[in-house]
Amino acid sequence: MLAELQAAVSAHQQGQLAEAEQKYRRVLQASPGQSIALNNLGALLEKELRPDEAEACYRQAIASAPANVDAHCNLGLLLHDAKRLDEAEAHYLQAIALQPDCALALGKLGLLQLQKDEFAQAETTLRAALKCQPGNAETHMNLGVALYSQEKDECLPEAEAQYREALRLNPDYAEAKNNLGVLLQKADRLDEAETQYREAIKLKPDYRNAQGNLSNVLHAMQRYDEALVCCKNLLRDEPDDLDMVRGLGYLLRDMGRFEEAEQALRQALQHEPERIPDLFNLSLVLLAQGKWKEGWKLYENRYGESEHWGTEAGWHNRPVLPFPEWQGGAPLSGKSLLVWPEQGLGDVLHFARYLPLLKARGVTRLTVACPEPLIRLIGSVKGVSACVPFEEIKQLPPHDYACFLLSLPWIFGTTLQTVPGNVPYLSVPDALVAHWKAKLPPDDASRKLRVGLVWAGDPRPDMPHANAIDRRRSMTAKAFEPLLRTPGATFVSLQKGETTRAQIADIAPDLRPFDPMGDVKDFADTAAIIENLDLVITVDTSVAHVVGALNRPVWILSRFDACWRWLSGRDDTPWYPSARIFRQHTPGNWTDTLQEVQAALQAAVRKHRESKKGSA
Repeated sequence: MLAELQAAVSAHQQGQLAEAEQKYRRVLQASPGQSIALNNLGALLEKELRPDEAEACYRQAIASAPANVDAHCNLGLLLHDAKRLDEAEAHYLQAIALQPDCALALGKLGLLQLQKDEFAQAETTLRAALKCQPGNAETHMNLGVALYSQEKDECLPEAEAQYREALRLNPDYAEAKNNLGVLLQKADRLDEAETQYREAIKLKPDYRNAQGNLSNVLHAMQRYDEALVCCKNLLRDEPDDLDMVRGLGYLLRDMGRFEEAEQALRQALQHEPERIPDLFNLSLVLLAQGKWKEGWKLYENRYGESEHWGTEAGWHNRPVLPFPEWQGGAPLSGKSLLVWPEQGLGDVLHFARYLPLLKARGVTRLTVACPEPLIRLIGSVKGVSACVPFEEIKQLPPHDYACFLLSLPWIFGTTLQTVPGNVPYLSVPDALVAHWKAKLPPDDASRKLRVGLVWAGDPRPDMPHANAIDRRRSMTAKAFEPLLRTPGATFVSLQKGETTRAQIADIAPDLRPFDPMGDVKDFADTAAIIENLDLVITVDTSVAHVVGALNRPVWILSRFDACWRWLSGRDDTPWYPSARIFRQHTPGNWTDTLQEVQAALQAAVRKHRESKKGSA
């Protein structure tokens, strides 16, 4: 019997599967409970793609010899491949209980735990597997995944080290290169990420995951045409890949090809009509095109949980309002209402124009929850009873209703023709304006054109997508040097932020703008300075909204993948009659835009000089 079993094993090892199967079955005829033969026959049948028969053999092997570690492992692997994860886990655990240093069972259990999103448990299991079997490339790679997936900054360096160790052990490990690329992309090391994705694809030309990731990183680098080629190649092979259809929609949106983006997103929604990220992203595409009736309605999907969330909004789950939500239906006459701000400071300033409309509906007490830097300024809006910081919300007396600020355009049915045009809707006390006038350089009868400058937004390192947008909309102070050379103009910095304000030191000393911002406490102070200026030139940040809401002249420098609110293909905006938009013509290139601004500034200086002559 032993000789027959050895002959079967020998045939099996030599790839003579039909002969090996016959020999195993002869052994089992003579000894039906021979556990080794049952386990080996199961492995042979599994290789021949006969999983049901293989499973039966493994189970018989275990029934005959419950301590057969190999059979538990093999059955676990088979069940694992069949996505019967709970059953597979039970057999991995049994194998480990029988043999605590079973590296195979530990490694596969760790992988299974990854698939169940049990990342901390997977880390522990995979570390144990490496103690039993050091130098296993797959286990190092999976440990990297476990560390990365815990989304803790302190785990990322070791995750990278684990991926690199996997690649040291197996330089042709395409999956490890792809995963390393994902980590590098998250760390904003985009060039390195691109290299890893390309190497993974070179090793495995049909590796769709890596191809999709390459498209994403090219998109993030604003190499839109290259990203589009990748995306379309993937869709050519699998036209119904919804993730790629969505990716195409997002890409076309950032390219400014809104009609095509709309088509792609609607295609994805045909398959999953309730998918919130797609509804929200479609809203941005529609709003950018001026299709506001449907756009505002879909914009109500700006809250939710999704790994695909990657837009100007949506970085929070929906807040729980402290009072019943008002959505436009209930009468407001004689009622109290709390308005809840959303997103960035610029958004609060932009949509504060709707607060007087609420008051006009009969609200007796209109309270606005407000970020601290905006309290004085939003408090100046007509009809506002009180602005309170977030930490004081719990101390508020009961209100009849609460509503979200960014839902008001939808509630009021805003169209391009009915944008609330009540500018200025912000105001600054005369005393505060005079206070700041005294701090600015002296104003003489032949004064130059006074121009405020903002060259950068607010970095948000804890919000990767918002931070990436900020980098695309921002410049350095030195980039403004051509403007600062304009004769007939004098410049005042309105730039806040520890690192961005300090960039003034990079400008040639004789060109540096006057910088009063060290004494600025909040946006009311900024607004008071603006009231003493003739023009503000700013990137697309909150100061643009302050100037526009004061109805003062403002030139907004808009990145190539412009915010939806500035619409498409326009140099004006219905939101702010005093605004002029200068758009980036190619991704990441401000040079041409700044040349246009410089020419316009020279013209403005000439006009200002003529007006002074006429009034002399």
